[in-house]
Amino acid sequence: MKSIIFFLLLSVLIGCGRCDHCDEQPIEYEYSIQNSSGAKVEIIPYILNSAGVEEINLSEKITIENSENYTEKFKDLPPYNGFSYYNLLNYPKKIDIVFNNSRKITYQICDFNGTPCIDPKNIFSNDYNNGTVETYIITANDFQNALNCNGNCF
Repeated sequence: MKSIIFFLLLSVLIGCGRCDHCDEQPIEYEYSIQNSSGAKVEIIPYILNSAGVEEINLSEKITIENSENYTEKFKDLPPYNGFSYYNLLNYPKKIDIVFNNSRKITYQICDFNGTPCIDPKNIFSNDYNNGTVETYIITANDFQNALNCNGNCF
């Protein structure tokens, strides 16, 4: 029994001795989505199903009432992987931002896969994903510019 405990202790010590990052501190991220649109917002992610077809993933839907925030904190440990809205939204292929089930905006993944973000408001743009503290604001202008989907947005 003593030899097993000694072996486990020795393994842990040797393992940490080989760690390149054992003395590095974690990086803490805080990403928020602020709804200042004047309407209830639902963020609907799309995923690829087992057949490789893009589909809505309502189980991962995020609802944000007007004047409310959705915030997620993440602690990144060495070796660091970073954090972004792509992580916060559970790795979607694209998202719809739906306003009161009457209007919507769709954003595709960009910047991360080599496709540049053309729309400056795209939540996946590097402009919104390069800091440890980020706040993406959905505005009344976003609501006005959203496409009308006549109460059948998802």
